[in-house]
Amino acid sequence: MGADLEDRFRPPAELRPAIRAFCERLIPPIQAAARAVGYAVAVHGSMERDLDLLAFPWTADAADELAAVEAIRLAVAEASGGRCLRNQEVGEKPHGRRSYTLLLFSDQCIESAAGCHPFIDLSVAPRVIR
Repeated sequence: MGADLEDRFRPPAELRPAIRAFCERLIPPIQAAARAVGYAVAVHGSMERDLDLLAFPWTADAADELAAVEAIRLAVAEASGGRCLRNQEVGEKPHGRRSYTLLLFSDQCIESAAGCHPFIDLSVAPRVIR
């Protein structure tokens, strides 16, 4: 979807600052959890409805992909004071990246007709083992 996302999937403009603020609160614990398993995490996107993240293996002993996703999922659950579940569907992306959707269930979520915000769109680059 990306930049051409239909308006019906976007939360109302008045909710977007709250969604962005929530996303910004989640970033430090996510980055710390990823760092602990050898990954670096960067933000990609506007944070208007979801939190788009890019995770890259950063150290020689970086954990496997699913361990990184799980570390991030647990950090989100703890930081939000709720539950965070991983959608079982995995997206295959160019250059071997894989995408995961993490769904948040917390009192801190911002509800709109378009759904509960933010959800997390996590794209993980593959490890290269030499």
